[in-house]
Amino acid sequence: MQPKVIILAAGKAERFWPLSDKALFPFLGKSLIEHQIERTRKAGFREVIVVCNRDNLPIIKNFKIKTVLQKGEGQAAAILSAKNFIQGPLLIVNANDLFDPSLFKKVLLVGKGKETEVCLVGYQTTNYFPGGYLVVNKKNEVKKIVEKPSQGKEPSDLVRIVVDFFRQGEKLVNYLQQEILYEKALAEMIKNGEVVKAVSYQKEWGFLKYPWDTLGMMDFFLRTFKKKKIGRNVKISKTAVILGLVMIEDGVKIFENAKIVGPAYIGQGTIIGNNTLIRESMIGRNCVVGFSTEITRSYLGDDCWLHSNYLGDSVLDKNVSLGAGAVLANLRLDEGNIYSCVKGEKIHTRRTKLGVIVGQNVRIGVNTSMMPGIKIGENSFIGAGVVLDKDLGEGKFCGFKKKSLTIRRNRSRIKRGEREEFKKELTVLR
Repeated sequence: MQPKVIILAAGKAERFWPLSDKALFPFLGKSLIEHQIERTRKAGFREVIVVCNRDNLPIIKNFKIKTVLQKGEGQAAAILSAKNFIQGPLLIVNANDLFDPSLFKKVLLVGKGKETEVCLVGYQTTNYFPGGYLVVNKKNEVKKIVEKPSQGKEPSDLVRIVVDFFRQGEKLVNYLQQEILYEKALAEMIKNGEVVKAVSYQKEWGFLKYPWDTLGMMDFFLRTFKKKKIGRNVKISKTAVILGLVMIEDGVKIFENAKIVGPAYIGQGTIIGNNTLIRESMIGRNCVVGFSTEITRSYLGDDCWLHSNYLGDSVLDKNVSLGAGAVLANLRLDEGNIYSCVKGEKIHTRRTKLGVIVGQNVRIGVNTSMMPGIKIGENSFIGAGVVLDKDLGEGKFCGFKKKSLTIRRNRSRIKRGEREEFKKELTVLR
């Protein structure tokens, strides 16, 4: 009997601020939830339901999929909101996780074991991830789930991905009705002797947890490119240069001396102006990338306007404009690790290169400078000539009243040889 699939897409995503709903965030011209729905259908699943929140429910309904409104908070409440749908084998998938489709087959194969009641997936990695970890025995049975251990205290090398299989979905519902948390219900199943098998996974994994994870998800999609694609009614100047795997959608215009280095994606109706440079980036629909702008390893949402700007490793939600000369920096002066404040907690982004993360409907004035790793809330305006080195909330205006300059002793020291790795990147010919 083929499992029914529940896609969880109702999370509040407070850690994803200042960007909009993760499930609806677009990649390659489609929202993330559309990609997830397509992947489950291509894998052969026929009965799929999406658990939504009040804001994204009207939009997700239009994707010709069964939907249900989540009542209450947390994963347990999300699953119980769909309990009338649950009967027999069940697969639970997080809308914000993408992986190689072969993982579905692997999970179902392990789930066919006679004694197996539950299958949980662990992404095998030596790199720290701020999430749950699976602890398994020699029989590959999950004996414990450890939530968010501190770095250096990881109990295993298996980071949990939500691709959870249950032989009897009704049994899960019974546990959830007795427990408050989904993870606690799983712990009770393990404690009561249910056989919970671990499925190890080592291929590509795209996820959205923090706003800078948008860049990792972008890379996930760009790595799927197999060949160059140019849509209909595309106009490309004879002096423009396009290298590598580049996907250009319908109606794009690329002007003189522009250079695009793949893998890269240019959305429908976008204009790429004279002397621009775009490298390993994703540009949304109806954007205008004006004269002499450089965009490197960055994500631009729909309807963004730029002119003579630099964007490095940055994320712009839809309808963002930058005045001439505005720069979004991506590298600290000491070339050290970049941290970000999330819900009052200082988080290591695990990146030495990270630019600015900008919410939707933001306007940034001419000759402004944004420091690495800062976040700007939606509907905010930043005046000309500002140097911004901290997060800016939603609906704010930031500008000068009195100009002041601070000079103090520089306590940072640059060590010899630290720039060699960066230099290697610059000297690679494409």
